[in-house]
Amino acid sequence: MKMKQIKSIRNGLLFFFFLYPFGAFASNTVKIQGSHEAREDASSKHTAVEKRGQNLITFIKTKGKEISVDDTFLHNISNNLTLQEVKALAQTDLWNPHIRYVLFAKVTGWLTLGKCKGREKEFSKKQLQVYRTILDFIYKQGIDVNDNTKLDSVELQLDNGNTLLMQVISNGRDLVDQMLPLMYLRTFKADPFVYNYRDRKNALHFLLLKGHDVQQCIINVIQQHPAIKAHINDQTIYGDTALHLACVRRDLTNIKQLLKHGAKDSLHMVNKIGKKPVDMLLMPTEERMRWIYLYLGFDNLSADYFNNSERLAKYLKLALLEEEKKALAYVATIDEKKFNADPNAIEAMLEDTNKDSSIHSNVKEHVIA
Repeated sequence: MKMKQIKSIRNGLLFFFFLYPFGAFASNTVKIQGSHEAREDASSKHTAVEKRGQNLITFIKTKGKEISVDDTFLHNISNNLTLQEVKALAQTDLWNPHIRYVLFAKVTGWLTLGKCKGREKEFSKKQLQVYRTILDFIYKQGIDVNDNTKLDSVELQLDNGNTLLMQVISNGRDLVDQMLPLMYLRTFKADPFVYNYRDRKNALHFLLLKGHDVQQCIINVIQQHPAIKAHINDQTIYGDTALHLACVRRDLTNIKQLLKHGAKDSLHMVNKIGKKPVDMLLMPTEERMRWIYLYLGFDNLSADYFNNSERLAKYLKLALLEEEKKALAYVATIDEKKFNADPNAIEAMLEDTNKDSSIHSNVKEHVIA
């Protein structure tokens, strides 16, 4: 992979979601989005929209009926949005599920920017609180925060199949605190088991792949979810369960927690390369890093790879280039002490767990008989 591509990925993974289009509203200057011709046409027809400091309430009164939601309407909202302006929008015929979702996502983006390292000073605490009240208002008005298709909309310029929760989680260690994803889980009742339709990883899979210690609190909350036992063994498009991915990282803490919450069945499940969790645990360092690299979106393998164990096995043998290692380090934490922990001790623990499961199973079968 060329360095230019790596830089593009690095810039995109964290900031693309928020800097474009969210970050485009970091000033009060209103800009028209779209093609060069569209911008010129919009500029001639709607010069009032170009005024610095144009706010939503004025925009609704003067231009709201003329501009379609899918064109420039939401691109012209400045980041000093108020709850009163949103309530005013809610009284118009534009207030539909689509516009609520996109506005909810944009406000989430601004709130996230205000919590990211290096960006905190750009947003006052008062404005961040306003964003929270806006999110709460929109949520109560009705919004499906678990929709994993709307982020591919024209307004949001994304095509990753993530839910809003997963998109917030993607900021990882760059998020100053983890209250935003926790707010999604607790206040907005986001379902952490809705999976990305591209590779079928859910929020728990995503967090385990990223491996940021600062996000452990989110993993803990997800594992307390009422539906955890029903989804603890969910498999990705490559057949991995959460336990497979924890074993790829040799993450003893999460391996134990997953087993505690019902992942024992995963011990017998094989993925698309024919490996059980313990087999992933024993893979060489380079192969485990390549597997994580695949999931975090750097390599878009064709559908032929999903069910072709031979091709996937060959893919794993490809050594990571230095540029690829740097790109991986940008979005994931590879703690060498944990990542290269003694696999034999973890394997022994898994074998003991497996034996205990077999004993309990046999006792249960005997009682039933």
